[in-house]
Amino acid sequence: MCERNEIFKAKLAEQAERYGDVIDVFRKLITEGLLFDVEERNLLSTAYKHEVSVRRSSLQVLISINKNEARKNSGGDKLIEAISDLKKITAKEIQTFCLEIISLLDNFLLPSAIDLESSVFYLRMKGDHWRYIAEISNSYFKRNAIEQSIVAYKCASEIAILELPPYHPTRLGVALNFSVLLYEILNSPHRACRMCSAAFYEAIYEIDTISDLFYKDSTLILQLMNDNLMLWLADIIEKVPDKKS
Repeated sequence: MCERNEIFKAKLAEQAERYGDVIDVFRKLITEGLLFDVEERNLLSTAYKHEVSVRRSSLQVLISINKNEARKNSGGDKLIEAISDLKKITAKEIQTFCLEIISLLDNFLLPSAIDLESSVFYLRMKGDHWRYIAEISNSYFKRNAIEQSIVAYKCASEIAILELPPYHPTRLGVALNFSVLLYEILNSPHRACRMCSAAFYEAIYEIDTISDLFYKDSTLILQLMNDNLMLWLADIIEKVPDKKS
């Protein structure tokens, strides 16, 4: 009963957009061995994603400001130094959140997953957070993060393809996020398009059989996949050299 009260607090904290409080609740419950249903897993994922995404956006703003100041060449060394310091702090915070949830996934959530859908969901989360680390890392650390992300996504994909229907939102989420890794981190637009389009059309082929339980989430992910495909294909076409007659 006490554990369910904690879940209630986490849901209330989410409504108040206090995602750090949501994480505090789940951190405690995870280490105590509580198992989570679909709604609770989504709440956990949303909380970490929000905390990381806010900082990813901040980092992009800082990078943009840094480029503009460098372009001006105005000699504002103190400003450049301040921007650099804030970038390091923000990147460190991203890494801290990501490594924390990865550790919780490896040590608690994945070993105790109650079914294969849960395993796929948690493996996708693991792949996502290694991808976020890859975004902010260099050299060996970037390569290692990419490798870890690929391994997690591949494991999730293999289970999902065997156990979940093509239109299942958890399966679609893996394909969507794995293809983002291929496009944004590995700079492989062709591979990203192949993976995303294969998952997209397999799901569309069976869309008439989708249950009401999955319809909203699945159609939202399919729309995101379609948007990505349009952007990525346009990028590929733009980079094709013109043939002169």
